[in-house]
Amino acid sequence: MSNPQNIREKILQEIEQLSDTKQEEVLGLVENYIHQQNDETEWKKIPDNWKKRIEESIKQADAGEVTLNEDAVKYIRKKYKLDE
Repeated sequence: MSNPQNIREKILQEIEQLSDTKQEEVLGLVENYIHQQNDETEWKKIPDNWKKRIEESIKQADAGEVTLNEDAVKYIRKKYKLDE
């Protein structure tokens, strides 16, 4: 099993390589993954600028203003084995 910290870092690196639009689509996955791990220490390790973007993305998603790209979700989940 991979170390959650390593997975988080890989996801952040992957997000940084995406276009701004795609970044917004996958930011919520990072937050969801961390909360699935039930580990607030992981959340604390994320840089503040990323926390703000993740929180903003969640607010927009909650308001129905952002729809996650299904292919992006599948790609991230498969690549980092988040469903296992």
